[in-house]
Order: sequence, then structure tokens, then C-alpha cells
Amino acid sequence: MKMRNCFFITAFVFTSFVFAQSTIEGTVSDGSGNPLVGANVIVEGTSFGAATDANGVYTINVPEGNFRVVVMASYIGYKSSSASVDVPVSGSVNLSFSLAIDPIGLKGVSVTAL
Repeated sequence: MKMRNCFFITAFVFTSFVFAQSTIEGTVSDGSGNPLVGANVIVEGTSFGAATDANGVYTINVPEGNFRVVVMASYIGYKSSSASVDVPVSGSVNLSFSLAIDPIGLKGVSVTAL
């Protein structure tokens, strides 16, 4: 019985290390501080990313490790912004973005009637 309990405890401890993750979280807002709903936030060079919720908040789970990543936030009609951040071995990093408006210029349209 003791051997079985020891085995289960050891297995639990090892599996918790395998599934450990760090998180990058924060907000994306415009220049006025209003949240940008549905903004894309990605970790460049990976498949990790998230979209912001109704409050402009995002959370990205990344593998546990001590490394540096570049995180980029983008939203239609706004200039993209990126930042480099160190991801700790475990825990979370808070990284917020404030995106500036990027007006899209259109050529003039002429409407004529026959």
C-alpha cells in the first residue's frame, strides 16, 4: 500500500512539471485608454496568441522556461506595436499595449449619372 501511494505521489509531481506553463497577460487599448475588443496579440515566430475580450484583456499560455520573446499587438485601423519581454521560469508577465490610430487613406471616388 505504501509503495502504491509513493508511486502515485511521484507520478503526480512529475506530471505537474511537464504541464507547467507561464503566462503573458495584459490589455490592449487605444490612445484614449478605451479597450480594443478583438485585438490580436501574438508571440512572434510561434503559434501562440490570443484575442482580447470585451475589456481589452488577453492571456497567452507559453511553455515554462526562462527565455525572451517578442509580443506583437495589432488591430484594424491602428498601428501595430511590439515589445520584447523576458518570460520567467514560472509565473506571469504583465504586458499592456496602447495602439495609435493609423488612418487609411482612400482615393477619391467620382460618381456620375447617365
